[in-house]
Amino acid sequence: MPPDPLDALLPELREADRALLRALAERARLPRDPAPEWIPPDPRLPPPPLAEILYTLFLESPPPESDTDGHAVETANRALAAALAARQRLAARIADETERRLFGDVRAAVETADGERLRGLLADLPGDLRTLDFIGNTAGETNPGLPPDAARFLWREYLLPWSLDSQAAQLTEP
Repeated sequence: MPPDPLDALLPELREADRALLRALAERARLPRDPAPEWIPPDPRLPPPPLAEILYTLFLESPPPESDTDGHAVETANRALAAALAARQRLAARIADETERRLFGDVRAAVETADGERLRGLLADLPGDLRTLDFIGNTAGETNPGLPPDAARFLWREYLLPWSLDSQAAQLTEP
């Protein structure tokens, strides 16, 4: 039996999550403003919940109040936006692989505009739990300024749901 194409994407997904943790760590050590600007790599897909992510990030690791080099903030904002865009591109690839694997079921859900059914087909609870474990274990190594529980919270509450929304949009938006 050939390997599952979704399993083949796992190393890329883990590296994207590591890069996102690093970008969050860098952004957390700088002043809040200006916030990153989201320039969608694919306008069909939903924007990330940047305000919520930053709010949570700064609750856990308050940034310095003093002025910092504006270039450093801009560089960190670009790195964060790039890491989010990479995560979203992977979500789109996961959606495409899921559609290939479950073609009839996915097409039926899309054709009948059954968003709940589509999200159920795309959802991967065991995979999400493994991701949360990975994030908790990796956060301390990659991002010592962000506690593992806070990192898991960011993924559980914002990043995994956004990824699922991105997957659904990949399959439904023209």
